[in-house]
Amino acid sequence: MLDRLKKSIHARLLADIEADELLNILPSGQPAKYLGVLFGHRLPVDFQVQILRDKFLAAFPMWGGRARTLQGRKLLVSTMLLSMLWHVTTAVPIPQHIVDEIQSMTNKFIVGRKTLRTDKFRALLDRPLQHDKAMGLGIPHIASIIRQQRLVRLQQLMANPSGDGTPSWRPLVHRQFARVMGQLYRDSYPFDFLFYFPNMSSKWIALRELHPLWRDVWKQWSAIPMSKRVETPPTFDMVMNMPLWLTSYEPMHYGRLKYSACLASAPNIRRWCLQGASNGLRSLKDFLNTDGSWPTQAMFISRMSQGNPAARVRLNAARGRMEFRLQDPTDALRINVLAQLAKLKRQRPYNTLWL
Repeated sequence: MLDRLKKSIHARLLADIEADELLNILPSGQPAKYLGVLFGHRLPVDFQVQILRDKFLAAFPMWGGRARTLQGRKLLVSTMLLSMLWHVTTAVPIPQHIVDEIQSMTNKFIVGRKTLRTDKFRALLDRPLQHDKAMGLGIPHIASIIRQQRLVRLQQLMANPSGDGTPSWRPLVHRQFARVMGQLYRDSYPFDFLFYFPNMSSKWIALRELHPLWRDVWKQWSAIPMSKRVETPPTFDMVMNMPLWLTSYEPMHYGRLKYSACLASAPNIRRWCLQGASNGLRSLKDFLNTDGSWPTQAMFISRMSQGNPAARVRLNAARGRMEFRLQDPTDALRINVLAQLAKLKRQRPYNTLWL
């Protein structure tokens, strides 16, 4: 019975929707263009990207004869050819091999006057000088421009609401990131993902919930070195509120310099750390008592293990109550967290926090 229901549902998904003349519904597999971008149901993977690639490569034989000098070819590429890319790449992620192919054809045309993808070409100038605007030819670098588009989109997501109100697309993106981050998400700090890597194999992050465009935005951001992402040292309060467990911010790591790792990197305590995150312990400040003091070891273990069905307990006969049982991994984790606070205290010793 269940198999028949599954087959009927699958058949309905494959079949086109029939709405007579009430709605104008395109059949599955047929795209529709809206603002220059193709949309549709059950389109092949990278359908828009392949059409864009073919259109871009076909434009070189058509426009190639109109520019005879190097500066003329640069102007033609920037104004006529690459302009058809930027409108689509703003909303569609482009695979790296397509970016490399577009860049190769651009270099061939500007430097060697080649108009076909199969034309042979050997550049007599080093690649860094080809794209250098001050000392070289200043050929547009496709990957850098796409990365700039992604970072601009990220700035638009993080921008404060203007007088016209919040754009309608922004709450939808925040909702996606909330589902992606799961137990790591904080309503008061919705941009914690900026300190994490978009790891597909991580069980902490459900990256499949995120739209491919925002997945590419996150990927481009994480590829930037941390020294450029955080150019000025954060304040004490900022560090206390930073995400703790899987952060890529190196001062929050533990271990030797070349082999440092995040606090939740050890396999034997990773699940326990996730339980602590589900209890609301996502930053150093979340561990503090109401008076600003650091909790005792028993309090630390209790807060991390609260609601964990696999936590071990013991009977404290002296106090007549049940307590969570201390384990070696928890002691090691507590020492690591204390080490982070020790670093912060050395940076700002006059703070009221104590170890």
